[in-house]
Amino acid sequence: MARLTKGCLKMKTKRILALLLAIASAASITACGQDGGTKDTEKSDGTTVSDFVSEEASDTEISDGLPEKNYNGRTFTVATDDYMESDYVSEGETGDIVNDAIYRRNSAIEDRFGVKIEVVSDNYENMKSRINQMVQAGDDGFDLAAQHACTAGTLAINGVLMNWYDVPYVDLDKPWWSQNANRELSYKNKAIYLAAGDYALSITSCMYGFFFDKVAIEDYGMTPDDLYSLVREGKWTLDTVADIIKPVYKDLNGNNERDEEDYFGLVSSTRSPLNTFMWSCDNPIMKVDSDGVPQLVYYQDKTPSVVEKVMGLFYDNDGGYTDKDNFNIQTEMFILGHAMMVPGTFDGAMADFRDYKNPFGILPYPKYDEAQTNYYTMSDGSHALLAVPASISDPEFTGIITEALCAESWKNVVPKYYETALKVKLADDTDTSEMIDIIKNGCVFDYGYIYDNGIGFGFTLQNLAMTRNPTDIASFYAKREKKVLAANEEMFAKLDALIGD
Repeated sequence: MARLTKGCLKMKTKRILALLLAIASAASITACGQDGGTKDTEKSDGTTVSDFVSEEASDTEISDGLPEKNYNGRTFTVATDDYMESDYVSEGETGDIVNDAIYRRNSAIEDRFGVKIEVVSDNYENMKSRINQMVQAGDDGFDLAAQHACTAGTLAINGVLMNWYDVPYVDLDKPWWSQNANRELSYKNKAIYLAAGDYALSITSCMYGFFFDKVAIEDYGMTPDDLYSLVREGKWTLDTVADIIKPVYKDLNGNNERDEEDYFGLVSSTRSPLNTFMWSCDNPIMKVDSDGVPQLVYYQDKTPSVVEKVMGLFYDNDGGYTDKDNFNIQTEMFILGHAMMVPGTFDGAMADFRDYKNPFGILPYPKYDEAQTNYYTMSDGSHALLAVPASISDPEFTGIITEALCAESWKNVVPKYYETALKVKLADDTDTSEMIDIIKNGCVFDYGYIYDNGIGFGFTLQNLAMTRNPTDIASFYAKREKKVLAANEEMFAKLDALIGD
């Protein structure tokens, strides 16, 4: 997946109550805001709201249960991709909230266990090759890999990574590990090679939402409260978005052509932001069945309609605009005041929109229709997943330090990013803060995306956007179904061999 800019957590019931009660005056947030109450609400996929919401920094009741160890200055080496290096290393406190939290986390773990944390970074494709070569050579230069999610899958199925269930002292049931990722990225309930721990901050920072100009919204007869109400009432759907943006177009340069110098209601590139609509419409690629085997479920009865509605926003709606050649078109046009709404990631907004001239808010991606219970999103494929190279010589060392880093991140880094940096820098009101909670509550993982390797359906919408008929999902699917099923069978055979099944 093309990266547009740099870049979901379990809570115990009593902890989510505290968080939800804090914003209950704005609206009830259960199952992404549909039903009243403050309990852990069961979702259609069997998860609960508490699977994804981060903890308060002051809530440190859960112990990591790790033994007392002193490694006498031993180096713990983390391999990661260059664009996310700052998530793992800090040279010192600078006054930046997140940087300082990362520095304190690292210092705390180094002091506690007598280790030195070292981060090695490279281009994500180069890093994948380095990890593969290292394991093939039997070297143990990296203790942990925080690797680009959409490239790490090939490492897993080729036996380069260790099964997290075999790593001592790692407790995947703890809240610093995403339970949704554990469920959807596991195989036969016996193996997890790629895990979503809170040490990988980019899982949160790369989540997608909808950003909107609060001044422009009022210019077209609406208020931010109108949009927030639509979300809370479960009416923020593709059809609703289509109706809102339809009258929002101005030919600013007067050339009688629709181009990026004009003003539009909704602008998006044809890459990651476009692909995200499939998950927001509850149209995943694969779902794990009762036996723990991922099954291809992509082509549903509603899938042609989903594609038609999404593409209609940009190709048939007067207020929609896209550019298949410019990956950053939505960012550029929003900053220049040429777009009322744009999709984007949290970290992208924090980096690119902080000096935007008008106040702006954030909304979740729209649902397919009102019958869909929850709002969903995904984290851009450039986020990291945690993996252990199979050639490590001391799994216990890796397990203890990784578990400690994830636990400390859960307690003191993610809350700083989420509650302080993200909400303070992006949200100027409690409504926007509430919308951020809803987005996080609906973050999903998909085996068919992480292990897609570019051959399946993880990039369907962007591929369709390059064709003459961007809504012809039936032909697109039919041409690829057998190839994808065959690739899945090959992948399963490799995984069966790895787990001895």
